[in-house]
Amino acid sequence: MVFTLGYIVVVLCYNTIWQNPAASQWQITSMDMLYTAQRLVGVLFMLALAQRFLNHDHPKLALLNCAVFPFYLLHQSVIIGLAFYLSELQLGGLVEPLFILSLTFIICWLVFIGARRIDLLSPFIGIKVTGKYKAWQVKAGFCYGLILVSPLIFKLI
Repeated sequence: MVFTLGYIVVVLCYNTIWQNPAASQWQITSMDMLYTAQRLVGVLFMLALAQRFLNHDHPKLALLNCAVFPFYLLHQSVIIGLAFYLSELQLGGLVEPLFILSLTFIICWLVFIGARRIDLLSPFIGIKVTGKYKAWQVKAGFCYGLILVSPLIFKLI
């Protein structure tokens, strides 16, 4: 209720104060403060809704929690790559962003599912390896990982 009323006041005062060159500085400053307070109330409103409706366990929650870090690692590179290749198609200001967002989610999800099923790829995107391995296999994996990152280590030294 407070959020909605604040939003209505901000929208009504937009034309009357912010767009009016004759508006005094105290009016502009008070509208800026009201706008900031309205945004804060909006964030608190979203947190209250999340507490009310999303604060319970779900069977898919463990899977989604596991997917957060791989998505974080992958999404920026995927977005840049897609934007680079899709910009040549001149799809427009509505279709191109929708394609980029949709394809970014699909590609990140497919990479996550694929890496989750292949234990060798899991550590590369931050997924815990689920298979049971012998001690020598774990040591060999650590050695291979050390070999892979050693050029970076030597460059940093």
